[in-house]
Amino acid sequence: MRVAPSSYYAARARPLSARSVRDEALTDVIRRVWEENYCVFGVRKMHAFLNTHELGVGYVARCTVERLMRRMGIRGVSRRRPRHVTASAPRHACPLDLVNRHFGARDLNELWVADITYVPTQAGWVYVSFVTDVCSRKILGWKVASSLRTDLALDALNMAICQRRRENIDTRGLVHHSDRGVQYRDVRYGQALARCQAVASVGSTGDSYDNALAEALNSLYKAELIYNEARPGYAGPWRDRSEVERETAAWVHWYNTRRPHLALGGITPQQAENQHTTTRKEAASTSLHKTRDLTNNARATAPVTGRCTRYGARHPLRGATPDQKGCHAYGSGAHPITRTNAESARRSPTRRQHVGGQLLMLLTPTAQFKTVAQGANLDGADGERTGRPGRGCRGCSETGK
Repeated sequence: MRVAPSSYYAARARPLSARSVRDEALTDVIRRVWEENYCVFGVRKMHAFLNTHELGVGYVARCTVERLMRRMGIRGVSRRRPRHVTASAPRHACPLDLVNRHFGARDLNELWVADITYVPTQAGWVYVSFVTDVCSRKILGWKVASSLRTDLALDALNMAICQRRRENIDTRGLVHHSDRGVQYRDVRYGQALARCQAVASVGSTGDSYDNALAEALNSLYKAELIYNEARPGYAGPWRDRSEVERETAAWVHWYNTRRPHLALGGITPQQAENQHTTTRKEAASTSLHKTRDLTNNARATAPVTGRCTRYGARHPLRGATPDQKGCHAYGSGAHPITRTNAESARRSPTRRQHVGGQLLMLLTPTAQFKTVAQGANLDGADGERTGRPGRGCRGCSETGK
């Protein structure tokens, strides 16, 4: 912006306006009155005090008091202690939202949700962290602490991982969903997820719907335990962290093992997990049996082929005898047999047996026939030696071709 030199020097030499002079006088008076009265006056009380006491400033408008107090950064005291909210990690340091508000899972350890909630006590604020399996709605890990450090969320995660390891349930590939709190974006928390091969997912900032299932659990926890005056043993407000921790442990056990969950069809989270485990074991057993049956059937029906060592011709063996197939190769070679792999595996590769009145040598896929005697062949018709070396395959009825 271009300013004329004369305008600049005129502004410097111009005296303060009447409003600026009055604002400076009122600022000193408002600061002194606020400090002399325990720093508790807000806009309403300060406006009433300035206009009911002779302070030498005359009448002061409410808007003037509000404007000057905002400029000075002072305010009245609040009856409720301010709650310390979690700080959010920057957007570029957060992973993508892999859930997209679809909180559904068909199997255990497919999706976990985690969140932190607050509990007021006579000794101050207490913070509670939960880790829940979406499939069974079971609380896998929880932690009560008096500070919002990373250990609050990390201890709950480690409890969930250890519980799954004790149950021999694989945690590889699960999606861990949370908000953008700095506790969940800490380096140690990320290392714990990496060790169990989990994938991190976070929602947006300031939107409870992106982590609705975890927020719903927090609401249940406060309604059924924290603010429930009809619960057994209620003795007024919570005293300290130890009391909250003791009662939270009992509530989590009751929630997992005795409380019916309508989203699960009226059964408890533990019963839902037992059903999933039983179904998974039965499916694995059925799949194993089917695989074995298919393998055995394939072995039993696969055609076995022999190889004539001279010409390299393959002969299909299943469903045909040597005299039906014949062998048109000369010289000392392996002749096909009529047995399958499963049958041949139970016998010696060089054992002889009569099949349909013919003397055959049993052959496995990894063994070949050797000559019975040097330069001697077997006549397939009567099983006797012909004494004519090099005339036809052993066991073949079509000798002399």
